[in-house]
Amino acid sequence: MIPIIFLSSRDEDSDMIMAMNFGADDYITKPFNIDLLIVKINALLRREYSFGVEKNTSSFQGYTLNIIDSQLTHGNQEVNLSKNETKLLHLLFNHPKELVMKEDIMASLWDNEMFIDRNTLSVTVTRLRQKVTDIKFSKYLKTVKGKGMMLDD
Repeated sequence: MIPIIFLSSRDEDSDMIMAMNFGADDYITKPFNIDLLIVKINALLRREYSFGVEKNTSSFQGYTLNIIDSQLTHGNQEVNLSKNETKLLHLLFNHPKELVMKEDIMASLWDNEMFIDRNTLSVTVTRLRQKVTDIKFSKYLKTVKGKGMMLDD
């Protein structure tokens, strides 16, 4: 996936939260230091394009997550996912039947905690559950209130 950096003259928290919810990886307000922008671009590219480090698909209970195409498939059914939904499932697929702490999930989805409010993760999880209901995957997504999430039977 291509990293997205929002450059904006607006510096309200609500604008930053909206940008992050729309899939931004970072948010920079004008005026900005060009050297800082270049460093942030290079850091995002390093993270997104670390070739050969990870495989492109993961499986759980007959479901396959393709992190390149941002799709979850089961048989001939497929669901298109947002960038953050893909990141969340990728994290859970890599730790099946293990509790992944909320803080680890948030750090994996958003690089900068200042853009996250209490509902940001909840909205992402709710949208994910809605998308995967038709292929009967939502039953595997378990939430441990106040602690985190896991994939389980």
